[in-house]
Amino acid sequence: MLRNYFKIAWRSLLQNKGLAFINIFGLAIGMAFALLIGLWIQYETSFDTFHVNKDRIGLIRKHTLFNNQKSTSNNQPLPLYDELKRNYPEIKRLSRIDNDEYSLIVGNNKFKKSGTYVDPDFLTMLSFPIVKGNAATALNDPNAIVLTESLANTLFGKEDPIGKSIKLDNLYTVQVTAIAKDVPDNSTLQFEFLAPFEFQLRNSERVRNAQWGNNFLTYLVEMKEGSSMQALSKKIEPLIMQKRKDKITQLLFLQPLQQWHLYNDYKDWVNTGGRIEYVRLFSIIGIFVLLIACINFMNLSTARSEKRAKEVGIRKSVGSQRIQLIVQFLSESLLTAFLAFLCSIILIQLLLPLLKDIGFEKVHFRFGDVSLWASLLGVCILTGLIAGSYPAFYLSSFTPIKVLKGTIKQGIAAVSFRKVLVVLQFTISIGLIVCTVIVFQQINHAKDRHLGYNPNNLITIPSSNDLNKNYEPWKQEVLNTGYVESIAQASSPMTRINNSWSDFTWQGKNPNAITSFDVVMTDWDYDKTAGLKILKGRSFSREYKTDSNAILINEAAEKLIGYNDPLGKVVSLGTEPLTVIGVVENVVMRDPFKPVSPTIILFNVSRTSNMLLRLASSADLTKALAAIQPITEKYNPSLPFEYNFVDEEFGKKFMIENQVGKLAGILAGLAIFISCLGLFGLAAFMAERRIKEIGIRKVLGASVANLWMLLSKEFVLLVLLAGLIASPLALWLMQDWLQKYDYRIAINGWVFAFAGLLAVMIALFTVSAQAVKAALANPVKSLRTE
Repeated sequence: MLRNYFKIAWRSLLQNKGLAFINIFGLAIGMAFALLIGLWIQYETSFDTFHVNKDRIGLIRKHTLFNNQKSTSNNQPLPLYDELKRNYPEIKRLSRIDNDEYSLIVGNNKFKKSGTYVDPDFLTMLSFPIVKGNAATALNDPNAIVLTESLANTLFGKEDPIGKSIKLDNLYTVQVTAIAKDVPDNSTLQFEFLAPFEFQLRNSERVRNAQWGNNFLTYLVEMKEGSSMQALSKKIEPLIMQKRKDKITQLLFLQPLQQWHLYNDYKDWVNTGGRIEYVRLFSIIGIFVLLIACINFMNLSTARSEKRAKEVGIRKSVGSQRIQLIVQFLSESLLTAFLAFLCSIILIQLLLPLLKDIGFEKVHFRFGDVSLWASLLGVCILTGLIAGSYPAFYLSSFTPIKVLKGTIKQGIAAVSFRKVLVVLQFTISIGLIVCTVIVFQQINHAKDRHLGYNPNNLITIPSSNDLNKNYEPWKQEVLNTGYVESIAQASSPMTRINNSWSDFTWQGKNPNAITSFDVVMTDWDYDKTAGLKILKGRSFSREYKTDSNAILINEAAEKLIGYNDPLGKVVSLGTEPLTVIGVVENVVMRDPFKPVSPTIILFNVSRTSNMLLRLASSADLTKALAAIQPITEKYNPSLPFEYNFVDEEFGKKFMIENQVGKLAGILAGLAIFISCLGLFGLAAFMAERRIKEIGIRKVLGASVANLWMLLSKEFVLLVLLAGLIASPLALWLMQDWLQKYDYRIAINGWVFAFAGLLAVMIALFTVSAQAVKAALANPVKSLRTE
């Protein structure tokens, strides 16, 4: 019986090739993007799930209150480790984490790689498989190093790396003790090599002497079985405040491992989500896009119901039950859905390489994954049932006697239902257009924000011990090339802040005020190189020997300190007095969507980690870099020559928003396309049904314009109604989305008018093809009796 149903369904598709193409193609596109979004969601929700003890592992985070602003961070002090080890028996394993990039030298080859200093518990706490060596003992020796397979292959080729020596930062010799599998893409923690944190304690005075006020470490905790992570959070909450015994509010808590990737955003100490928002958003959008494709199937199937009516009447008159007819029509929709599914698999393979720059670079279609195929087939069957449900129940309800007499006509209910479906399609489409425009407006709003410095022709070269020691001769030789206007050292690149301190005091400061300042340590020419604007006073100068105890402050810091004229005033760092010599314009170095933090610029070259180079405006970039490279390699032998363009680094801050905007734009265009595909089919059927009416009107003198308006106005009204429904829904959704940004746009009414007008024009253009064709038809042929 089922075989017969599918045979009839196949014949029906062949008899109506145009309709079949619209249905299959529309469903295929809808399915392809719904499945792509499903693959992306599967990838995003798979982060850190491979760890065996994931339910008992947590990240120690901290709520702080500075400058009357509540913030949340991962950075913790060094002494916290011993305190947790000694006094909290519910902790089974504990590891500090300190990430950075380091120089690795093997023979004459040098590489810059991402490394992580951790404690020995790290490899037994987390499930990063060791393929050579012993996980329990690999990090016991302070001079050990654990490489990933890819890095081991890069450094040693096919040789066995175990026991081999590596020069680290051109200062220390470490020995390979183990090889780990490459870290999976779906791991929040990423590294190319691991080294014992004990190495840091032995070789870094800065790390060794760090106190409760120095926050630079991340902590991972594994709970003992039966212990409560929530209970431990309560116990450790006041720990730092008890140890520091000052008025700074710092509250510790544990965040479960499985929340790190998706729930990483906090606002006013409340977890506001993070990437989970986009997972939810695109889940809904994916369902809507697929729903739009299903609506096309319903609309077109019910529109041609009169042609199927006699078939239903004959079947019922010879004994077919309604349930048999329902199964017949559902078989047709399932066959259509299956063909669309096969097309969608091909589309997915074609589209995945094109979507790499919008967050799909790590998403793969694994043909050998049985569970994936089961899920996809489930979506295919569900789509077929949803798309075919209403047509099946509607067509099977026809009364045989009325059908065979030819008296059946489509009722108001059927026509109204189709109109509702069209309105629903365009409501979703217009809503997506509005959301896309607002997302791009918000991105451009932040991109066009005045940065307080000039990012053009500005490059950053990472520093090292060698380059810091040879700074003056390196600087002079680079300037002598003629390609570089100025050079300065800095403790932070222009797109990031590496230091925030709370130890500043000044006369008149409220003793109860808890303040924190971003700190940039630099030397002469920083303002010239970065392109800062001095609003008051002056910058550091070689003419003033006292500038070693001078500082610059930005506008936000001036406002926080509260001096009407800060020049010459003293701000103390602990017990060290520092004199304010200038005020600079606010510089956007952190999140471009947030206010600029109070910032102090210190004259201090002992802790710089970046070299800023301002290229001459007329310099040829290729020649400039070719001239700078050999000079840098001569004075910086521990690292390969690397550089970053500041404007490109700033652009990376919009990566997530750009991905969301592009994906929303694609889905909005897709929704409109699929909707218009259905509209095209409906217009064709409407023209066919009203062919005699059109012929009569034309004979009586109706113009092509009159007939075009007659056939088009109903669709235009439906799209306008969809715009009225979509506007408040999109407004509510985007206002909620914009709340996560402190620096945001105000939504303008023209966006909704633009989206509605665009949808009307596209719909009108789609319908016009059929309307004009019908209006130009020869009335003699349309009025001829069969």
